[in-house]
Amino acid sequence: MSNYVGVRCPVCQNKFTSTDDIVVCPQCGAPHHRECYAKLGECAFAADHITGKEWRPSMDGYSSFQEEQANAQQQQVRMCPRCNSANPEDAIFCQVCGGRLGTNPGGPDINDFYRMMQANPYGGVRGDDTIAEIPVREMAQYIGPNASYYLPRFMAFDKGGRHILPNISAFLFSFYYCFYRKMYAVGTVLLAVYLAGVVPLFLVAREVGMETMLALVYGTARQVYGPQVGLYLNIFNVMGTINTVLRFALFLLANHLYYNHVVDKIHALRNQAGINYQQALQTAGGVNQKGTLLLMGGLFLFLVVVFSWLVL
Repeated sequence: MSNYVGVRCPVCQNKFTSTDDIVVCPQCGAPHHRECYAKLGECAFAADHITGKEWRPSMDGYSSFQEEQANAQQQQVRMCPRCNSANPEDAIFCQVCGGRLGTNPGGPDINDFYRMMQANPYGGVRGDDTIAEIPVREMAQYIGPNASYYLPRFMAFDKGGRHILPNISAFLFSFYYCFYRKMYAVGTVLLAVYLAGVVPLFLVAREVGMETMLALVYGTARQVYGPQVGLYLNIFNVMGTINTVLRFALFLLANHLYYNHVVDKIHALRNQAGINYQQALQTAGGVNQKGTLLLMGGLFLFLVVVFSWLVL
């Protein structure tokens, strides 16, 4: 404890005394008041962890991280307007948060996009920000793949009051998208509507096939279809319209539905006692790739069996 006496807490900037309750970041070694660390929810230098730097004390009570930020103002570097990190003078994107630092005199090239994607795990959102009172890093850990796509949109929902931001993947893949993102309730409803529209079409095929077969056997000039064919077609048209409306609604609202899903699930995990929270974020979150592939294969086999049973 005496090693930190006189050093400033990076959160409140007060110097540590011998009676302070101090906790140390396990990644960079930076000391904090326990209360300050708990209030912030993470290390004050969490944004610098990606660089692999370690905390070191200095004579005036400030850490080496803070000294570097102060010295960077006097050196030939570019400070990021988003996260206030120092970058090389010729940098185009921030090496910490991925935000654009300024206009490239030579014009953007294709490598700009790849550099941005590699250095921008949060889509330009600062890692120490919060969305719906959840740290961005925890939310990114729960989202898993494509967190850089969702986090800026979630920030717009939480801070900007937005509700509609289209999602082309949800429009194209409908219930597959929902199962992939573990929104099983919404996915099940969309799947049920889809099946309710497909089965009447199979029934029409059965009736038409039987009448055609009878016409060929008995040599009649025309086929006479029963009234049930019209009923099946009406059901098919109605369910097709409902399915189209739901697909467009999902196109507009999928991002917000997923935002509510993520927020609710993370808050539920926080309220569960006796769990490994970090591990639970990865287990409960992420995507269900295997389950979605199994659904695609199982649905295909199901439709083949039903079609064979009804038509053949």
